[in-house]
Amino acid sequence: MLPVSGHPLTGDLHVAVADDGPVSASDYWQPLDNALIDSLDAALVAAIDTSTVRAGRLLAPLAVRYVVVPIAPPGEAAAEPSPELARVLDGLSGQLDMRRVFSSSSLAIFENRAWIPLMSVLDDDSAVLSTRAGADELLTGQIAIRGPIQLLGATSSSPAFVDRWTVHLASPFSERMALNVGGVKVQSRIAFGGTTAFDSPVSGVARLEFRTEGSHRVLVALQALVWFAAVVAAADLGRYRRRSLALRPAPVVLFEGDDDGRRLVLDGGAQ
Repeated sequence: MLPVSGHPLTGDLHVAVADDGPVSASDYWQPLDNALIDSLDAALVAAIDTSTVRAGRLLAPLAVRYVVVPIAPPGEAAAEPSPELARVLDGLSGQLDMRRVFSSSSLAIFENRAWIPLMSVLDDDSAVLSTRAGADELLTGQIAIRGPIQLLGATSSSPAFVDRWTVHLASPFSERMALNVGGVKVQSRIAFGGTTAFDSPVSGVARLEFRTEGSHRVLVALQALVWFAAVVAAADLGRYRRRSLALRPAPVVLFEGDDDGRRLVLDGGAQ
């Protein structure tokens, strides 16, 4: 059983993607259909079918460092892997860039030694390679980086100095992504057929930025209102007022006076 939601790969096999660190709620909402997922599936199928021994290079722009293969569900007695899982293990074991770093009767973990970080500065040859789409280019050329850039979230990064270099982000291409280099906005471009890159024309401190559309803010506000209304309806706040009224002492009405008239006195029961 996968710890996060997955999608079919081939046959009875399913694959899921999780970000670095402990599994969080956001890992359950990973997109199931984009160019990066298609590239991921193609690389894994190529490794399983042994149509290439360089699947690690195909996974490199996607920042895939580890491939985890569950053999038996947690808590269950270990058994021989199914024929389909055996094909997966054999295919990954035959990859030149894959190294098995953990193996047991219930789990196998492979490390992709060709991986690059989620956000990094490419060297000159890799920057040229990133402008070309297709698996053939990745299989014949290895990606190399000058250094990583730390991501603070899905759409922001810590400040880092860059020269006139190419910064790569293992995220689906979006025109709303921009790299702010010393106040200069560097627009994004498609890299490796589906990821995102920024070719900085200047040197300076760079920071990743994401431009949110106004309609998105409106939708978020409407969603917050809907959730608030749902919480109020579920809590039935009116029941507290009804309970308070039910517990209040009944008012005492007294009439006093003489034949000339009466005076009405209302007493709420307070002493």
